[in-house]
Amino acid sequence: MSQIFVLYEIQQGPWGGGNQFLRALTKQLARSGNLAKSADEANVLLVNSHHWGFRDLLMLFVWKSKRPYGIVLLRVDGPISIVRGNSISRLVDLRIQLFSRLVADGVVFQSNWSASKSFSLGIRPKKWTVITNAPDPEVFFAASVANWQERPLRAVVSSWSSNAKKGTALLEELLRELNPRDLEVISIGNLSQEKRGLTQLGPQPTEQVAAILRSAHVFLALSSDDPCSNSLIEGIHCGLVPFALDSGGHPEIVKKRDFLFADAQELLTLLEQPLGEMRRKWGLADVPGLAVVATEYLEFCRSLEDSHLNSPRIPVTIFLLILVDAIVVTVFRAWSKLAGLNRIITRHP
Repeated sequence: MSQIFVLYEIQQGPWGGGNQFLRALTKQLARSGNLAKSADEANVLLVNSHHWGFRDLLMLFVWKSKRPYGIVLLRVDGPISIVRGNSISRLVDLRIQLFSRLVADGVVFQSNWSASKSFSLGIRPKKWTVITNAPDPEVFFAASVANWQERPLRAVVSSWSSNAKKGTALLEELLRELNPRDLEVISIGNLSQEKRGLTQLGPQPTEQVAAILRSAHVFLALSSDDPCSNSLIEGIHCGLVPFALDSGGHPEIVKKRDFLFADAQELLTLLEQPLGEMRRKWGLADVPGLAVVATEYLEFCRSLEDSHLNSPRIPVTIFLLILVDAIVVTVFRAWSKLAGLNRIITRHP
């Protein structure tokens, strides 16, 4: 039976979507008896994207030396250079590429879009699969009685990141065009400053985020080139009708073309529909729950274990990555300093 240790420092307060998913996943793995309390008890190490450093690689080297048949699983979100929208982050993608080839026994992409874009940048793992995210069902669930009174329509946007590609310009255009008497927009996180027609709540605890979602009617996914929006998935699980920019992994989550838009004008047209019509068209959400997602992770781990028995990964490849990665990180930090970017390569964007 797979015993998975998540090699990532999970934050308990408001944080990014990847952190929120991994917090939910570890909770589900604990329920099923598949969560290892330490790396020493694990036969699978789950590494998140580029969120690892020099000490993590040393630990992996020692762990793999003791367990040559142990599985290293990499969860990828990106490509980071496309998600962030700057060329400097290509070095972050290079780290992911090196890790996926030299260390990881398997890679989990969060969407087919993410996998396709990663392949185009040279990230080509030997074994990979696509598994979407899911939220904690004890927190993100639909209200027992939906609040579907007529206008004003209440919409929610949510983003931990303040990156412009999360939809800042699209939100501002929407706010310029809307009539606050017809549409109330609530922003959770760091996407935008207080503006006319917008209620800016800032970062919120997870339970409060879910409560705010359940008080609304629709969720607006405004981000572009987003591989797998955790906030969009949370909104759907809380019973909201989603409207998503036709970009990145959004179409794979929403699955229905009637709920995708190309610009603010198309979105405004969609939001003018009667609430009952929106709900009728949306129907029942077709998104996997956390238990299903966790099972898919476990099944992929088992497939890697079966194929791995005859060809264990040699620990020396990890040592090679340590040397190469030190150079990449040094170049990135020097480049970031020259460009005036206050960002560390091993931290979340």
